[in-house]
Amino acid sequence: MLGRMTLDSIATAISAILQDHLVELDQAYNASEDPFSISVVIKIKPVPEGNRIDIGLNFVTGRVKDTVIRIINENQMSFLEPGKESGK
Repeated sequence: MLGRMTLDSIATAISAILQDHLVELDQAYNASEDPFSISVVIKIKPVPEGNRIDIGLNFVTGRVKDTVIRIINENQMSFLEPGKESGK
């Protein structure tokens, strides 16, 4: 059964996990150029003892942004004669 006790426990657990990671959350928030996102995943599974609740927290602490652009033309002729290296 999914009831008030389960929902209250979920709310308490979410608050606890956020507080446990407050330092990392604050650092990621202050370093973020874009809106800072926090994802929380809640899984509830009935077990013989009651409801098992798994709560996952996901956020990005750093961002890597990189671009590499190359244009390769396999048909372009080399300036060097085949089999010869420059300077020789």
